[in-house]
Amino acid sequence: MAKTDLSMVCRGLACALSIAAASTMTLCRVDVNKNGITFVISHRFWGSFKFFKVMAFIGGSYNFLVIFLPNGSPLWRLVVIIDVIVNMVQASGVSAAMYTYFLLRDGNSHVKWWPVCIVSPEFCSKVLGATIAGALGLLFHFTLTCYAVYIILDPLLHYADQRAEDDNVNQ
Repeated sequence: MAKTDLSMVCRGLACALSIAAASTMTLCRVDVNKNGITFVISHRFWGSFKFFKVMAFIGGSYNFLVIFLPNGSPLWRLVVIIDVIVNMVQASGVSAAMYTYFLLRDGNSHVKWWPVCIVSPEFCSKVLGATIAGALGLLFHFTLTCYAVYIILDPLLHYADQRAEDDNVNQ
């Protein structure tokens, strides 16, 4: 895959958004005083938020390292494979965090779990912001992966097209 300006801008945006999502999720901690009782709401109490934080940090760090990979390096073939893997783990982290956010926002009436966002809307706003930043980072990274696959498959498609034309001429 060539190191074009557009791909580096997309990779930089994916890196910045993923690191911003991980750091925002890390700072999601709110002390709530309700009816004289003080309790803490933190991302550490939900495994999906911890998973999201780790996967966003891994995705952002990976994109940061790839920005400095020299053009023409044989490692670019490996980058495409790792891009697909990073996309999958980031997508699972974003989906788990988003589902947990909806559970915090709406609660669960079947188990009598009341919505946390009623008690602490500030915490839910931070979680939603981190999740949206992670989803946008994932979107830029997915765009990069589609571009890389296109770059790899484009010569093969032209070769198959040329071969089909040659077969038609020979008949």
